[in-house]
Amino acid sequence: MKYLFFALIASFFSLSILAQEYMVAQPKVNTFKNPASTGATAGNYRIGTKVKLLEKSANGKFLKVSQDKGATGWVTPSQIVALDKPTPKEIFLSIARSYNSKPKEDGAANVEVENWLNSLKTDKTLTPTELAEVEFLRLVTIQRIARSIPFGTNELKSWTDSHKKEVYYSDYGNAGHFLQQDLLWKLEATVPATDPLKERIAYEASQLETGGECEGYWVCVLDRALSKSGEYLKRHPKGTNASELVKSVLEEFRYLDPAEVKSYDATGQKLAKKSANDWKTILNKTAESSEKKQLIAVLNKL
Repeated sequence: MKYLFFALIASFFSLSILAQEYMVAQPKVNTFKNPASTGATAGNYRIGTKVKLLEKSANGKFLKVSQDKGATGWVTPSQIVALDKPTPKEIFLSIARSYNSKPKEDGAANVEVENWLNSLKTDKTLTPTELAEVEFLRLVTIQRIARSIPFGTNELKSWTDSHKKEVYYSDYGNAGHFLQQDLLWKLEATVPATDPLKERIAYEASQLETGGECEGYWVCVLDRALSKSGEYLKRHPKGTNASELVKSVLEEFRYLDPAEVKSYDATGQKLAKKSANDWKTILNKTAESSEKKQLIAVLNKL
């Protein structure tokens, strides 16, 4: 009787594990008819899909899962995440963050992820800050898509036509499509000052690849830097990444000749002087450092 009791307990425990729901954690996961990563496929799942565990392989390296009205097949444990948290949003936010830390750089995978992130915005359980984070992850995914889909293809045209509010095209310098930088700055403004997400968004905006090249023209160089590192420093003068950005701006400016500004017309000189003064105003609020002093010395020569 004792052994029967323990056998029943073990059986119940096993069944409860197998009945557990999981969420697919990677874009377009192929399922296989046999417990292997090669051979005949049984269909595929998109990121965020909920599946149920049916069986584990003898060596534990593969899991057989199924989806209601969908594919049934074998996947690896790394491709799915157990829905064992109090709320589903904790799982999908974790998946979204994990993917963003190690994204795939091909267009198709990121298009799938962007569509999934967009669908998450309808979840009524998300707080305003969590919604902001989902939108942030979607925007940086859009930048990856814009820079990874092969140029000149129908795929890129179709995608950019559906994202006219998020991307712009530049045919100068590093030509191609780019995320509208203002979208990140506007989003950053909605996040509470006490939340680390605010600075994270600002830093991403400061590092965003943008179209065109300045080719050493001071007016362009100054304004371009103001819209990126300068905007971050204006909003987060004592931020975690502030000293790093001061150093990067110094590296960008120190190899240009300030005397070149004297060769510009009156309008160009005036614009360069104004931008230089804007930079000095921003730097006045940042921490003291040798790089800051060197940067201000460069700006004083303009």
